[in-house]
Amino acid sequence: MASAKDLFSFSSPERNGGAAPVVVWNVTNSCNMSCPHCYSSAVKGRSEYGLCLDDLKSIGIRLEEAGVRVVILSGGEPLLRNDVEELAVFLKERRISCHLSTNGVLLSPERARSLRDAGIVYAGVSVDGLPDFNDRYRGLRNAFERALAGIENARQVGMRTGMRMTLTSANAAHLDALLELAETHGVDRFYLSHLVYGGRAVDMMADDVQAEECGFRIEGFFATALDLLRRQSGLKLVSGGNDADGPALYSFVKTHLGDEAASVVWQALLRRGGNSAGEKIINVDHKGAVHPDQFWRGTASGNLLELPLAEIMSRPLFADLRQRETLLTGRCARCRYLSVCRGSHRERALAAGGSIWGDDPSCYLTEEDIAAESASRVEAKR
Repeated sequence: MASAKDLFSFSSPERNGGAAPVVVWNVTNSCNMSCPHCYSSAVKGRSEYGLCLDDLKSIGIRLEEAGVRVVILSGGEPLLRNDVEELAVFLKERRISCHLSTNGVLLSPERARSLRDAGIVYAGVSVDGLPDFNDRYRGLRNAFERALAGIENARQVGMRTGMRMTLTSANAAHLDALLELAETHGVDRFYLSHLVYGGRAVDMMADDVQAEECGFRIEGFFATALDLLRRQSGLKLVSGGNDADGPALYSFVKTHLGDEAASVVWQALLRRGGNSAGEKIINVDHKGAVHPDQFWRGTASGNLLELPLAEIMSRPLFADLRQRETLLTGRCARCRYLSVCRGSHRERALAAGGSIWGDDPSCYLTEEDIAAESASRVEAKR
């Protein structure tokens, strides 16, 4: 069996390495579902289809000029558009790799094949619980069954696949069953997303998982990841939407695998550099407006149909996010993990407290966790 150090010898890109951001691109705001936590407040039906293909190509040229190399096509439901393949081919010709974020129900064998032929390399499919709950929650009959079929259809044509779940108090008990299901069905990646208060999810703050249970669920998630690594399973686990997961992983590894493995994790977290909204990731919405990330819907700094990306990202909101460590207040400002979290999601702070720079209300670390001797000093001694 691999050593603990080998199990966790992963790497992350430098935050300030100058690379262009990953772009989450909402190519439509229409959807065939009505999920309560939809960050884009997508409209059921085709009333918010999106920009015409020529405008999408104009935005694609802007992204190419900015050096963007990875785009995630999202929505709404992007597969409601019949021209996604043509857009993907256009982007591929410009050396931009396309990934797909979808609910999976339109991923027929034929559609999966055409998407693969267009150059889409990955399909991430959202599932929020076991069948009865998932179908009620997402507002479409047989959504669960059709999502799994979509994953299988993508796998059969050679696309890499992911299963995505957004964690809430209503579905937290479904997590372990979905993890088992993902491995059984040969999924490449399971993405566990914390609830971020954007779009319709602004009205779901009371449904967020409370701190104690969140910590419990995340520790179980890490334990499952360790088991998968030791068994050399093909399923990889990823979490997002809460940068407190980085310090929690560091503590988990330190407890279960010792100082050497924990030091590897700590260095990787430093390279990753914490939340990178507006830096390593941005969002382009269905009208071409640019946001710091896909959850940040209230403010746009410019539109790619009118301005180059570099000019948009030089504007005040993006400039402030690049120096957020100096602007944070409260628990975030005094947290020993500031360098590897950077205050997590500012959208939640804004939605819950009215200030971009206040506390992230979904931080589940305790006062004892954040106030101990500086982790950076501890690791510097090694």
